[in-house]
Amino acid sequence: MKGDTLKYLAIFFGLVSVFVSMIYGNTETLYIKPLFHVFIYWFYVNQTKKNNWLLLLFLTAAMVGEMFVALGFEANYTRVMLLFAVVFFCGIILLKPVLNSTRLKFKLSHVLIPMVVAVGLVYTIISIYISAVDYMPQLFFYSISLVLYCVFIFSCFYITLFNKHPKNTYIFIVGVGYILVTVGTFLFEVIQPSRFLLGLANLSEVIAQFYFVIYVINIKDVATKMKWYL
Repeated sequence: MKGDTLKYLAIFFGLVSVFVSMIYGNTETLYIKPLFHVFIYWFYVNQTKKNNWLLLLFLTAAMVGEMFVALGFEANYTRVMLLFAVVFFCGIILLKPVLNSTRLKFKLSHVLIPMVVAVGLVYTIISIYISAVDYMPQLFFYSISLVLYCVFIFSCFYITLFNKHPKNTYIFIVGVGYILVTVGTFLFEVIQPSRFLLGLANLSEVIAQFYFVIYVINIKDVATKMKWYL
Protein backbone atom coordinates (compact mmCIF):
# COMPACT_ATOMS: atom_id res chain seq x y z
CA MET A 1 0.00 0.00 0.00
CA LYS A 2 1.03 3.60 -0.52
CA GLY A 3 2.05 5.68 2.47
CA ASP A 4 -0.92 8.04 2.29
CA THR A 5 -3.33 5.09 2.12
CA LEU A 6 -1.81 3.57 5.28
CA LYS A 7 -1.95 6.92 7.07
CA TYR A 8 -5.59 7.52 6.17
CA LEU A 9 -6.54 3.96 7.15
CA ALA A 10 -4.90 4.51 10.56
CA ILE A 11 -6.81 7.77 10.99
CA PHE A 12 -10.05 6.11 9.86
CA PHE A 13 -9.84 3.20 12.32
CA GLY A 14 -8.70 5.52 15.09
CA LEU A 15 -11.70 7.81 14.61
CA VAL A 16 -14.11 4.88 14.22
CA SER A 17 -12.88 3.48 17.55
CA VAL A 18 -13.58 6.86 19.18
CA PHE A 19 -17.15 6.97 17.86
CA VAL A 20 -17.72 3.33 18.84
CA SER A 21 -16.54 4.05 22.40
CA MET A 22 -18.97 6.98 22.66
CA ILE A 23 -21.93 5.00 21.28
CA TYR A 24 -21.40 1.45 22.57
CA GLY A 25 -18.70 1.79 25.24
CA ASN A 26 -15.02 0.95 25.49
CA THR A 27 -15.39 -2.83 25.27
CA GLU A 28 -16.46 -2.72 21.63
CA THR A 29 -13.26 -0.91 20.63
CA LEU A 30 -11.37 -4.18 21.17
CA TYR A 31 -12.26 -5.15 17.62
CA ILE A 32 -11.31 -1.84 15.98
CA LYS A 33 -8.60 0.09 17.84
CA PRO A 34 -5.82 -2.52 17.22
CA LEU A 35 -6.19 -1.82 13.50
CA PHE A 36 -5.18 1.78 14.18
CA HIS A 37 -1.92 0.58 15.74
CA VAL A 38 -1.27 -1.89 12.93
CA PHE A 39 -1.71 0.68 10.18
CA ILE A 40 0.16 3.49 11.93
CA TYR A 41 3.19 1.24 12.45
CA TRP A 42 2.89 -0.03 8.88
CA PHE A 43 2.91 3.62 7.81
CA TYR A 44 6.12 4.16 9.80
CA VAL A 45 7.80 1.20 8.09
CA ASN A 46 6.59 2.41 4.69
CA GLN A 47 8.07 5.86 5.27
CA THR A 48 11.39 4.84 6.81
CA LYS A 49 11.94 1.50 5.03
CA LYS A 50 12.96 -0.14 8.31
CA ASN A 51 11.61 -1.58 11.54
CA ASN A 52 11.87 0.27 14.82
CA TRP A 53 11.52 -2.33 17.57
CA LEU A 54 11.29 0.30 20.30
CA LEU A 55 8.43 2.06 18.53
CA LEU A 56 6.80 -1.31 17.91
CA LEU A 57 7.04 -2.04 21.65
CA PHE A 58 5.61 1.43 22.40
CA LEU A 59 2.59 0.81 20.16
CA THR A 60 2.12 -2.82 21.21
CA ALA A 61 2.19 -1.97 24.92
CA ALA A 62 -0.24 0.91 24.28
CA MET A 63 -2.54 -1.38 22.29
CA VAL A 64 -2.58 -4.15 24.89
CA GLY A 65 -2.90 -1.63 27.72
CA GLU A 66 -5.90 -0.05 26.02
CA MET A 67 -7.43 -3.50 25.55
CA PHE A 68 -7.14 -4.18 29.28
CA VAL A 69 -8.68 -0.78 30.02
CA ALA A 70 -11.56 -1.67 27.70
CA LEU A 71 -12.04 -4.97 29.53
CA GLY A 72 -12.14 -3.20 32.88
CA PHE A 73 -9.67 -0.73 34.38
CA GLU A 74 -10.10 -1.82 38.00
CA ALA A 75 -9.97 -5.55 37.22
CA ASN A 76 -6.77 -5.12 35.18
CA TYR A 77 -5.23 -2.26 37.15
CA THR A 78 -1.74 -3.76 37.64
CA ARG A 79 -1.43 -4.85 34.00
CA VAL A 80 -2.56 -1.42 32.80
CA MET A 81 -0.07 0.42 35.02
CA LEU A 82 2.85 -1.79 33.97
CA LEU A 83 2.01 -1.62 30.27
CA PHE A 84 1.76 2.15 30.27
CA ALA A 85 4.99 2.35 32.24
CA VAL A 86 6.52 0.49 29.27
CA VAL A 87 4.83 2.91 26.85
CA PHE A 88 6.27 6.01 28.50
CA PHE A 89 9.69 4.45 29.06
CA CYS A 90 9.91 3.62 25.34
CA GLY A 91 8.68 7.11 24.51
CA ILE A 92 11.45 8.71 26.57
CA ILE A 93 14.13 6.56 24.92
CA LEU A 94 12.75 7.33 21.46
CA LEU A 95 13.01 11.07 22.23
CA LYS A 96 16.59 10.74 23.48
CA PRO A 97 18.30 11.88 20.21
CA VAL A 98 16.41 15.18 20.29
CA LEU A 99 16.80 15.57 24.06
CA ASN A 100 20.57 15.11 23.70
CA SER A 101 20.68 17.78 20.99
CA THR A 102 18.45 20.29 22.73
CA ARG A 103 20.22 23.09 24.53
CA LEU A 104 18.67 25.11 27.33
CA LYS A 105 18.38 28.65 25.96
CA PHE A 106 16.09 30.86 27.94
CA LYS A 107 14.42 33.83 26.24
CA LEU A 108 11.41 35.04 28.19
CA SER A 109 9.65 36.48 25.15
CA HIS A 110 9.84 33.10 23.39
CA VAL A 111 8.87 30.79 26.21
CA LEU A 112 6.54 32.82 28.45
CA ILE A 113 3.25 31.51 27.04
CA PRO A 114 4.48 27.88 26.71
CA MET A 115 5.79 28.08 30.29
CA VAL A 116 2.41 29.27 31.58
CA VAL A 117 0.76 26.39 29.73
CA ALA A 118 3.34 23.92 31.08
CA VAL A 119 2.87 25.13 34.69
CA GLY A 120 -0.88 24.79 34.31
CA LEU A 121 -0.53 21.27 32.97
CA VAL A 122 1.90 20.26 35.74
CA TYR A 123 -0.57 21.61 38.29
CA THR A 124 -3.27 19.50 36.65
CA ILE A 125 -1.12 16.35 36.82
CA ILE A 126 -0.28 16.92 40.50
CA SER A 127 -3.93 17.59 41.33
CA ILE A 128 -4.98 14.38 39.60
CA TYR A 129 -2.28 12.43 41.44
CA ILE A 130 -3.42 13.73 44.83
CA SER A 131 -7.07 13.08 43.97
CA ALA A 132 -6.42 9.60 42.60
CA VAL A 133 -4.20 8.21 45.38
CA ASP A 134 -7.13 7.06 47.47
CA TYR A 135 -8.60 5.15 44.53
CA MET A 136 -5.46 3.23 43.57
CA PRO A 137 -5.27 -0.31 44.99
CA GLN A 138 -1.47 -0.57 44.59
CA LEU A 139 0.33 2.73 44.95
CA PHE A 140 3.71 1.25 43.95
CA PHE A 141 2.72 0.44 40.35
CA TYR A 142 0.77 3.67 40.06
CA SER A 143 3.80 5.69 41.20
CA ILE A 144 6.17 3.99 38.73
CA SER A 145 3.81 4.65 35.86
CA LEU A 146 3.21 8.23 36.99
CA VAL A 147 6.93 9.05 37.28
CA LEU A 148 7.63 7.76 33.76
CA TYR A 149 4.54 9.58 32.48
CA CYS A 150 5.72 12.87 34.02
CA VAL A 151 9.24 12.45 32.59
CA PHE A 152 7.74 11.76 29.15
CA ILE A 153 5.44 14.81 29.35
CA PHE A 154 8.33 16.95 30.63
CA SER A 155 10.46 15.77 27.68
CA CYS A 156 7.73 16.78 25.23
CA PHE A 157 7.46 20.29 26.63
CA TYR A 158 11.19 20.69 27.18
CA ILE A 159 11.78 20.06 23.48
CA THR A 160 8.92 22.40 22.57
CA LEU A 161 10.18 25.21 24.81
CA PHE A 162 13.85 25.16 23.90
CA ASN A 163 13.92 24.24 20.25
CA LYS A 164 12.44 26.09 17.28
CA HIS A 165 12.35 23.28 14.75
CA PRO A 166 8.85 23.50 13.17
CA LYS A 167 8.24 19.77 13.48
CA ASN A 168 8.38 20.08 17.27
CA THR A 169 4.76 21.17 17.02
CA TYR A 170 4.04 17.44 16.73
CA ILE A 171 5.63 16.61 20.08
CA PHE A 172 3.76 19.49 21.73
CA ILE A 173 0.50 17.96 20.47
CA VAL A 174 1.64 14.60 21.89
CA GLY A 175 2.26 16.11 25.33
CA VAL A 176 -1.08 17.93 25.43
CA GLY A 177 -2.84 14.85 24.05
CA TYR A 178 -1.56 12.54 26.76
CA ILE A 179 -2.50 15.02 29.47
CA LEU A 180 -6.05 15.12 28.09
CA VAL A 181 -6.02 11.30 28.07
CA THR A 182 -5.09 11.31 31.75
CA VAL A 183 -7.64 13.93 32.76
CA GLY A 184 -10.44 12.39 30.69
CA THR A 185 -9.77 8.84 31.88
CA PHE A 186 -9.54 9.88 35.53
CA LEU A 187 -12.78 11.86 35.39
CA PHE A 188 -14.52 9.00 33.57
CA GLU A 189 -13.31 6.24 35.92
CA VAL A 190 -13.57 8.07 39.23
CA ILE A 191 -15.96 11.01 39.02
CA GLN A 192 -18.39 10.95 36.09
CA PRO A 193 -18.81 7.96 33.69
CA SER A 194 -19.70 10.22 30.77
CA ARG A 195 -19.47 8.94 27.19
CA PHE A 196 -18.27 12.41 26.20
CA LEU A 197 -15.29 12.12 28.57
CA LEU A 198 -14.59 8.62 27.28
CA GLY A 199 -14.66 9.90 23.71
CA LEU A 200 -12.40 12.84 24.61
CA ALA A 201 -9.84 10.53 26.24
CA ASN A 202 -9.87 8.09 23.31
CA LEU A 203 -9.67 10.85 20.69
CA SER A 204 -6.77 12.48 22.54
CA GLU A 205 -4.99 9.14 22.69
CA VAL A 206 -5.42 8.53 18.96
CA ILE A 207 -4.11 12.03 18.15
CA ALA A 208 -1.17 11.70 20.58
CA GLN A 209 -0.09 8.31 19.22
CA PHE A 210 -0.55 9.39 15.60
CA TYR A 211 1.59 12.50 16.00
CA PHE A 212 4.18 10.64 18.06
CA VAL A 213 4.71 8.22 15.17
CA ILE A 214 4.88 11.15 12.73
CA TYR A 215 7.47 12.79 14.98
CA VAL A 216 9.56 9.62 15.24
CA ILE A 217 9.52 9.36 11.43
CA ASN A 218 11.10 12.83 11.33
CA ILE A 219 13.22 12.58 14.46
CA LYS A 220 16.54 12.06 12.70
CA ASP A 221 15.97 15.21 10.68
CA VAL A 222 14.96 17.16 13.79
CA ALA A 223 17.98 15.98 15.80
CA THR A 224 20.62 16.47 13.11
CA LYS A 225 19.34 19.89 12.02
CA MET A 226 18.70 21.09 15.56
CA LYS A 227 21.55 23.61 15.42
CA TRP A 228 19.77 25.51 12.64
CA TYR A 229 16.96 26.40 15.02
CA LEU A 230 18.72 27.14 18.27
